[in-house]
Amino acid sequence: MSILLVEDTEVTLLLLRNIAERTGEKVICAGTGEEALRLLDEHPEVRLLVSDMMMPGMDGLELVRRIRDRPEWSDLPVLFISGVSRKEAVMEAARLHSIGWILKPIDRPSEVLNRLQGALAQYPPRLENPGQAQRRLGISEPAYLETVTAFRGCTSRALENVESEGLLDEALERSLRESAATLGARALLNGLDGSAESRIPRVKRELVALQAALDRMLGDAGVGPEA
Repeated sequence: MSILLVEDTEVTLLLLRNIAERTGEKVICAGTGEEALRLLDEHPEVRLLVSDMMMPGMDGLELVRRIRDRPEWSDLPVLFISGVSRKEAVMEAARLHSIGWILKPIDRPSEVLNRLQGALAQYPPRLENPGQAQRRLGISEPAYLETVTAFRGCTSRALENVESEGLLDEALERSLRESAATLGARALLNGLDGSAESRIPRVKRELVALQAALDRMLGDAGVGPEA
């Protein structure tokens, strides 16, 4: 899971990065709206966007409009940063389904941290905590890693199907759903249950990010994934 910060004032961006890193999540920074869009393409694991409202060129509202126009990012939680509270801007932010504000100047870091943690908590986990999953399933760590390796192979086949056919084979989707439910991959399940327009783009994004997470887990355990 990652947080994408978009802020054109370097001092504010550095302070926000320092606060965001305390969540324990990876933090990615952009200085412009254009850079933020590029970084979203490179980082499908982003789970929260925190954007300045007023920036030169593409402002925060326009950035989020463009993000909302992309089915794979239509559900991305957004927090706006601003020292301005114009009624029109507030109404437009609400129309774009932002989940809150961080007010400038940022002089209460603990409040900002609480806001970030609360926003992250609204998004389902990519994968259930390994220890919790092992206890819930009643299996040993080696058995769990074997199961995760099999799931990694399933996600690889599903992603290949999506990229080549633009859809999921019925039998493959059934296997993917069952495996995701077993291992607590709730974000992927949400993508599979999405609307017709956003379903495949969201599933593709989740598969790419989930594979990266599974590879890290298996690599840390000294187990090579089976594609």
